[in-house]
Amino acid sequence: MNLIGTIIVLIFATVIIIATLEKMNRAVISLLGAIIVNFLMLFYRGLSPDEILLFIDYRVLIAIIGISIIVEVTRESGVFHYIAIKAVKLSKGEPIPLLIILCLMSYLLAMIATAIVAIIIMGTLTIAISRILRINPVPYLIAEAIVVDVGGMTLLFSSIPNIILSQTVGLSLGLFLKYIVPFSIISLVLSILLLNNKFKYTLDQPDELRKALLLEFDEWALVRNRQIFYRSAFLFTAVIAGLLLYRDVALVAITGAVLMMAITGIEVDEVLRRVDWETILFFSGLFIIVGGLEYEGVLEELGHALAILTGGNIVLMSLIVLWLVGLLSGVIDNVPIVLAFIPVIKALLETSGAAYFADLIWATMILATNIGGNLLPYGAPTTVLAMGIGKKAGRPFRAKEFIAVGPTWTILNLVIATFYILGMLYLGPVITAIGLLPITIIVSLMIIGSLIFVIYRYIGFDRVYAILIELPKSLRILSSRSIKGILRILRKLLNIILKKSE
Repeated sequence: MNLIGTIIVLIFATVIIIATLEKMNRAVISLLGAIIVNFLMLFYRGLSPDEILLFIDYRVLIAIIGISIIVEVTRESGVFHYIAIKAVKLSKGEPIPLLIILCLMSYLLAMIATAIVAIIIMGTLTIAISRILRINPVPYLIAEAIVVDVGGMTLLFSSIPNIILSQTVGLSLGLFLKYIVPFSIISLVLSILLLNNKFKYTLDQPDELRKALLLEFDEWALVRNRQIFYRSAFLFTAVIAGLLLYRDVALVAITGAVLMMAITGIEVDEVLRRVDWETILFFSGLFIIVGGLEYEGVLEELGHALAILTGGNIVLMSLIVLWLVGLLSGVIDNVPIVLAFIPVIKALLETSGAAYFADLIWATMILATNIGGNLLPYGAPTTVLAMGIGKKAGRPFRAKEFIAVGPTWTILNLVIATFYILGMLYLGPVITAIGLLPITIIVSLMIIGSLIFVIYRYIGFDRVYAILIELPKSLRILSSRSIKGILRILRKLLNIILKKSE
């Protein structure tokens, strides 16, 4: 490693430490580091400003901005709150069903709207429910902070690390469906069992009057305009379908964001103010710093060193990536870890000749970054947000309360992920011998059986039946009103065009 490379490593480490310890605004410290790297590249490497700006992956930033706007518009319309309240009312105020339903809602919201948005919505809703029922919200907030990271690993747009990886490396939806979704479901079931076992004796029991108040709570109370609600629901569904069907997350996200701002009627200035520009600037600075490391060959050298260490053994390679990235993500924000390790993994795959297993290695990295964040209270922004929501409402939880659950959950999931990856590696010969269809049926039956057990033991089939009866009716009303709203907009646009042509 040369002198310039060493200096940039020190800059990167300083930025991460200061940002993690919150000694300075993370956007400011990241941009200061980027400015120093910029000068080093200009005066010692002769790069032009335009060449340095190419270190920034603008497609990732566009994808994050687009998804942030889409989620903010949908959240402002009340769609997420409406769905969450509908689901929570099915618990009838019973502590354990309430815990499980809040976990399931956190998982689903994180999967379709990113983990950070999910914890903001579910945390706020949990505080409101705790006030209605007069119960302690802390166990529920801790459970949600953990489960949103399970949902956040599921799809290519469910968390910021996933967005970065899918856009930078070009990961497909097929990779997530093959490697990540099955593990995500397994982790969800085990997480619910672990959290229930941890909190079942500490959950407050509300009185019958308070339960009745919860059931009488009007889910439309948080919806300010029903027309905006229906339009947002329709467009959000269309955007999710687009993200699943089309590989270019950035294009779909920014197109969806523009359409939602143009059609829904939400105040655009308000939506743009709510976008997390601090995070965008933080990423921009990190891109330049990591670009400097990559230009100097530092990350490539680390990749080559790992290839030599593993000797091309794919099992050892996978497990080192899982545990190294996972534990680092628990101590440091997982976004810098992802940005730094992408060039490392590329060099590792190239040097070791393990390109055939590239999808599995990238899947391992996705699992590691999303699992590792729950090792410590400040390892993931979702936990910090949950603590902040509780503190603001006067019901904070301390770091040691999270540590009583988080590290156990993280190590357990890393162990399960270890066996899961080994299973993926050795599944090829088994599939060849038995056939893909029987394997799929067996795995599906195991997952379905686990979910049925959780429903039977902790929720009750009557509540699930009530959801299934209500769901078609709700969807039918929602879709018909959404389509009518869109048709009205199209008619207005057509009238404007016709008038102009006259």
